[in-house]
Amino acid sequence: MLRELQRHTWVKHHRWHTSVWAVVPLLLYLAITVPLASILNVWKDDAYTLHTTSSGLAYAFKQSIQFEQNAPFYFLLVVIWRQVDQAATWARLLSVLCGAGVLAMIPALVRRYIPGVPALWVSLATALNPTLIWAALEIRMYSLAILLASALSLVLFDGFLRVPYVKRAVYLYSVLCLIAVYTEFYLVFVIIAHGVAILVYRRDAIARFAACVSLPILALLPIVRLIHGQVSNVTGQFVPPTLFDALHILARSTAQFIVPFVDVRGRLFIYVIVIAALIPLIVALIRSRQRGASLIMPTIFCTGFLLFLIVPYGAGVWLGSRHSSPLLVPAMLSFFTAFTFVREPSRMKIGVFWVCVILSIQCLALFKTYQSLAKEGDWLRVVDFIQHHELPHEPIFIFEAESALPYEYYYRGPNRVVPIPRPINFKHYDLRDFQVHTVQEVARSFNGVPSGGREWLITAGDCEARSIHYGCDVLEQYVSKCCRVTLSRTFYKARVRLLERSATQTTTRQLRRGAGV
Repeated sequence: MLRELQRHTWVKHHRWHTSVWAVVPLLLYLAITVPLASILNVWKDDAYTLHTTSSGLAYAFKQSIQFEQNAPFYFLLVVIWRQVDQAATWARLLSVLCGAGVLAMIPALVRRYIPGVPALWVSLATALNPTLIWAALEIRMYSLAILLASALSLVLFDGFLRVPYVKRAVYLYSVLCLIAVYTEFYLVFVIIAHGVAILVYRRDAIARFAACVSLPILALLPIVRLIHGQVSNVTGQFVPPTLFDALHILARSTAQFIVPFVDVRGRLFIYVIVIAALIPLIVALIRSRQRGASLIMPTIFCTGFLLFLIVPYGAGVWLGSRHSSPLLVPAMLSFFTAFTFVREPSRMKIGVFWVCVILSIQCLALFKTYQSLAKEGDWLRVVDFIQHHELPHEPIFIFEAESALPYEYYYRGPNRVVPIPRPINFKHYDLRDFQVHTVQEVARSFNGVPSGGREWLITAGDCEARSIHYGCDVLEQYVSKCCRVTLSRTFYKARVRLLERSATQTTTRQLRRGAGV
C-alpha cells in the first residue's frame, strides 16, 4: 500500500514537472511572436489576405478561388476572426495562436512517436524554429497548415496505429482531413504519407483508414477543377523546373526546418547537410531488427518528401519552401528519432549537445531575419518618410505593382498612388501583368498622371520570379535618362526617390533618341 502511494505521488510530481517545463517553450515562442506581430509591417502577401477578407464571407469565398487560387477555409476563418478587429495585428494573431497550438501538441506527439526522447528537446527546437515563427507572422494559411499536419499526426496514432484504437479519434481524423483539404491542397500529401505509414506498420487498419478519408476525398471533388486551374495558371507563367531544381528547393527547405543556416546558397553544401542529417536515420533503420514506433515518423516524413518532390515536378509547378511547411513537425520528429537508437547515458549527452547547437543557430537566424524589425518593403517607415516630405500634386509611383497594395494600406496622404505598369487585376492573378518591357511603357505610366513637376518613385520586391523578369533595368533606364533624383532613402528591401522630370516633349525626344528612332 505504501509503495503504491509512493508510486502515485511520484507520477503526479513527474507529470506536474513535465507540464511546467512544457510551458517554457510556449512562453519563449509567445515572447518572440506577439511583439513582432504588432511591430512588423504588412507586406504584399499579408495585404492580399487583408484585401480578400475585407468584404465579407461571400467575397472571400469568391476571391479565394478566383484570385488567390487557393482553398477557401482559411480566408473564411479570417473573415470571422476579423469581426472582432480589422487591424492587421489582430489578423496576424490568428497565425500566432496556430503556432502555439503546434507547440501544445509537441509533448503528446513525442510520447507517441519517440517516447525515448525528452519532449523538452523537441519543444525548444520547435519553439525557436524560424520556419514556425515566420509562419506565425504571416497573414496566410501556412501556420494553420502546420497545425493541421500536426493534429492529423497526433490523431493518426490514436485512431489507427495504437492497439486498441480510439474510436472517436477515427471520426476526428476524418473531420481534420476535410478541414485540411479545404485549407491547403498540399496537405493531401501528408494524408497520403499517413496512409503509407499505416500500410507499413499497422496493415490491419488500412481499411479503416480508407473509409475514414473517403468522405474528405469526395468533398475534394468540387474543387478539383480549381486545382487544375491553379496548376495551369502557374505552368503558363513559368518555365517548368528541372528535377534538379525541384530537389534543390525541397532539400534546402528541409535543411532549414532542422538547422536554419542563414544566407546559404551553395547547393552542394545544402545536400551535404541533408545527407549528414539522414545518415543517423539510415544507420538506425539498418541496425534495427524490428519496426517500432520510433520509425513511424521518419516513414511519414520520407514519404511526404517524395510526394512534395515528385508531384509538383510532374505537374511542372515550382514548389516554394512555404508550400512544404506542413513537413516541419515531421522533419523535427524524424531528426530526433535518431537519438532513440543511442543508449544512455550517451543519449542525454549527445542530445543536449545537439539541442544547444540547433538553438544557437536558430537564435542567430532569428536575429538576422528580424534585426530590422520590418518585413519586405518596410512600408510603415516608407509611408512615414514620404508623408513628412511630400507636397500636394506629387504622385507616388510604385514598382513592382504588387507593392502598391501594402503601401496603400498605410498611406493617408493627399497624393495619388500609381502602380507601374498598371494596377492589380483582382479578377485574375498573373505575374506577367507586373512586367515592363520598354522604356516607352514606363513613360506612359509617368505621363498618364498630372503632377507639379516632381514625383515619388518607390521600388521594392525582387526583380524576377523564376523565369519572369519584371524589368527593373528598363525602369532604371528611364530614370537615368529622363529624371533627376533630388532625394533618396533606402529602407529594408525598398528604395524611395524624389524625382524631377523634364518637360514631356524633351522626355519623348530623349526616349526616341535612346531607342535609336
